[in-house]
Amino acid sequence: MAIDGKSGKQIWKTKVDYPPGPPRIVCCGVINRGAALFDGKLYRSTLDANVVALEFGTRPFIDGWEAQTGQHLWRTYTIPGACEP
Repeated sequence: MAIDGKSGKQIWKTKVDYPPGPPRIVCCGVINRGAALFDGKLYRSTLDANVVALEFGTRPFIDGWEAQTGQHLWRTYTIPGACEP
């Protein structure tokens, strides 16, 4: 998850869904081994020994759409661009 450093509020959270078939028995409980940042990506591991890369460099935005026609009306970015305040 990402937390706003000033307010302490959660910004986003990822959830990993595991297959329901085999039971998940782990020696030390469901724990977090931490995350790593490299080359613009956030890496984390999962309980079933996979590695997931998040935040692949897209600039977050919110779009407005016309509900009846599907026409794109507007876009606002949630973080500034390189040359913006």
